[in-house]
Amino acid sequence: MKLETIGNRIDVVAARTPSTCLVGVENYPVQALIGVYAHELNCRQLLIVTTTLEVDPPEADSLEQAVNYSQITTVIEAVASNHTKLIECFATKVARACLMDPRVAFAHVRVQKPSALPAGIAWTEISLPKR
Repeated sequence: MKLETIGNRIDVVAARTPSTCLVGVENYPVQALIGVYAHELNCRQLLIVTTTLEVDPPEADSLEQAVNYSQITTVIEAVASNHTKLIECFATKVARACLMDPRVAFAHVRVQKPSALPAGIAWTEISLPKR
């Protein structure tokens, strides 16, 4: 897995071998307990989360053999339900939770916080290999 710059965007690129499979969820909106300022401590804020996971391809055409997209959104919702101060830590928690699945070898997570700035969108990306 590597990062590749395409225009002004950084994309995750797998080492394109026959055994590589990427799965993920793009632009998932979640209301999260996030922030460090007093006005952020007791309210949920919108985050937009994108995940890319490198997994072994399923050996059979069966949902039980694959990483289910709904499992990824369940992880995102679980992380969002507990207060996190920084979007960088939020992304790390999502990546680490996804890596707990034995089929996941690498996790890349992008988190955007649209309300953080008066103009533009604050974001972070983290890439973690399984240790």
